[in-house]
Amino acid sequence: MNINIFIYLYLYLFLYLYRVFSVQKITYRSSDLSPLFADFTGFPPTLIQVGDHEILYSDSEQLYQAMKRANVPCRLQVSEGMWHVFQMFPIRKASVAIENIARFLLEQ
Repeated sequence: MNINIFIYLYLYLFLYLYRVFSVQKITYRSSDLSPLFADFTGFPPTLIQVGDHEILYSDSEQLYQAMKRANVPCRLQVSEGMWHVFQMFPIRKASVAIENIARFLLEQ
């Protein structure tokens, strides 16, 4: 694909988002933009699984801390050497992660 198409698409997306958020007066700390800014009061028990090579690793840690501040029963499981959605791959660490999900659900 031509790089000019990517530039056009990013510019179009930027302008679209600018129009949407400027009209709706949404701030950058809005839960509409990120769950990190949500009110987690009364949220159900939550299991967060993340790999330490995950692009959202720091977001997962922040989400965990926000839920803990709201007194949500929450667990953060970090898998060493793993990437985004590693649970979808046919590897041992994915099997262990899926088993941990099942165990977590049965505890609830």
